[in-house]
Amino acid sequence: RSINRNNKLCHHIHHRLLLCNYFFQDVKNFVKEFFLKGQLLLLAAFLIFPFDILAQEFSRESFSILERRFSLQIFPTESSISCIDTVTISKAKREDNIFKFQLPSVFKISNIEINGKNIDYKHSQSIIIFRHDSGELSFRIIFVYMGSLPSRSEFSYILPERAILRDEEILPYARKNLRYTRASIKVPKPWQAFAAGNLLNKVIDEDSTIFVYEIDQPVNTSGWFTAGVFRSDSLTTEIGTITIHIFPDDTIDSDPMLNL
Repeated sequence: RSINRNNKLCHHIHHRLLLCNYFFQDVKNFVKEFFLKGQLLLLAAFLIFPFDILAQEFSRESFSILERRFSLQIFPTESSISCIDTVTISKAKREDNIFKFQLPSVFKISNIEINGKNIDYKHSQSIIIFRHDSGELSFRIIFVYMGSLPSRSEFSYILPERAILRDEEILPYARKNLRYTRASIKVPKPWQAFAAGNLLNKVIDEDSTIFVYEIDQPVNTSGWFTAGVFRSDSLTTEIGTITIHIFPDDTIDSDPMLNL
């Protein structure tokens, strides 16, 4: 038995070393590529926000996000966003009182509110940390913030004619056990916005449009959001209508995808 346990331990350590080797090889390739391109800001952002490592760190937290309702406005000409994110969390123990979220430091937080009151917090090196003494096992936290994306990353960017955003790069991140998500995305006319879930509402103003999406079932993540001006192709089948939205300057042909 001792030999088996040692073999399993050696296998586990070997597996971890392989993962570390792959990770640092990826970093090496990434550094080489982006130094050649001179994109130092993006390199810095990558080194500051290694999301795989953060995911492992936050998986050890004693609370998780159960529900998320956020209002996001995109400002294409400034490559910026403003957001009000309301999360409902559930903690494992009543005595837990230290809470930690990840949010890139490019975003400036206006305030964080719990139970109608602003709380003290620290936002440094992309980590938000605060204390909340309460016997409640579940409560809501409201984050209000805004900021600009300094450069185009592998996952998120905002251009004058389009935007693609990853939730973990623009929303306060912690371990998630999502049971409900609602996204309200405000974009300038004539843009459209898409998110995971069902389109609940579309509100058209004089110079902007708000798209409201809802997911009312368990999911691991709300994923990506995309917005811009699209060309659309549809195919009606026995199970319903399939529509593909493509940016106007994309060279991809929608027909092969519709005929899958």
